[in-house]
Amino acid sequence: MKNSTLLLIALVSISLFSCRNKIVNTDTAGLKKMLEHEHARYQVYFDSCIQTTTQKTLKDSSTLYIGGLFNNRVKEDNTYMHVMSYKRWDAFIKKKGKNGLMSLLDFHNNYELEEYSPTSGSYSPNFNMTISPFDWSKVEISMMGKDKINTAPIEHWAYRWMTPNDSMNYTKKIANIHTINFISATDTAQVNIDMGTAGMDAFYQLLDSIKAGGANQIHIKTYIHD
Repeated sequence: MKNSTLLLIALVSISLFSCRNKIVNTDTAGLKKMLEHEHARYQVYFDSCIQTTTQKTLKDSSTLYIGGLFNNRVKEDNTYMHVMSYKRWDAFIKKKGKNGLMSLLDFHNNYELEEYSPTSGSYSPNFNMTISPFDWSKVEISMMGKDKINTAPIEHWAYRWMTPNDSMNYTKKIANIHTINFISATDTAQVNIDMGTAGMDAFYQLLDSIKAGGANQIHIKTYIHD
């Protein structure tokens, strides 16, 4: 009896796992709705983090800056790819009367993914997309095409949305991505992006850049932070 019960539990678990990982098909409108839902969900979380942090800073007269830009490495050249040496923190706090930073903040660690089955469809002619649960601050996009992916259009996009030539720090939320990194191979490429405070217009432009680089199939999911 005990063995039969364990077998039943195992079969149910396998069945649930299979259903959860079964690919669901949808149309372009369905794909866009999913992308916009993930963006809206993360922005609610991000704004709540900012509100909570703001309340704390008011107590000691500190100033909260959103999306502060820092150069993590020395720039080797002036190409678009040097944008990879930059990082925008979700926020940082400066204590009144102090020149140094009191604390740097990234909010992504406590964000919980929503569970749903991978969903696929044609985003545009000759450009297919699969979406798995993803975090707006940990977007991983695997790209495949007939030839090696040309990342130049994505590099131009990244420079536009990172704005590394802008040293200003903001007390209000401005549309910027926070980090970007490439992993290239012969017939595939992968880009990891913290979309930060950038909106859906930035994401749709990213998709256009990926397609312009020769990709005909992509998979959007989440990556694990170091």
